[in-house]
Amino acid sequence: RIPVVSMSVDGWLALQSATNVLAGNLTSPSSSSTALRLMAPFWDDLETSPGLTPESGLYWKRIAAGEDPLRPEPHWIFQWHRMRHWSSAPFDDLNFEVKLFEDGTVEYHYGEMRSGNGNNYASGASATVWLDRGDAGTALTLSANSPDVLPHTAWRLVPQ
Repeated sequence: RIPVVSMSVDGWLALQSATNVLAGNLTSPSSSSTALRLMAPFWDDLETSPGLTPESGLYWKRIAAGEDPLRPEPHWIFQWHRMRHWSSAPFDDLNFEVKLFEDGTVEYHYGEMRSGNGNNYASGASATVWLDRGDAGTALTLSANSPDVLPHTAWRLVPQ
């Protein structure tokens, strides 16, 4: 059980109070001396995109047992919808989510990831994608300072 989940507009979750998490854009894995318990599906300088329909924002929902026929076990979804890079062109459209399952499985899902230049990928050169291990190490570093996230892809991380 996770007592606290802190969700940031900048594209990360912390499985604890956010008071221990560094502020601003993070471009390297967390310190090996501190277990921050971070999940970063797309950490960058992000903000909501005002005036879009449907509205942009952060959403979370508990999925009850049997509600999702593809994954019938209960789980949480944390979603960033229609985000943009801070102070970028207004037509950024970044959509991604984290699913947390009771067996410890973590999934990162990416929808439309349109960058400010209109291409169908997230061009944020400072974006970081990773997952901390509980012992303060890094379980996964998919992207750091490179645009490696592709639209309509997913990563499933299963505890071993």
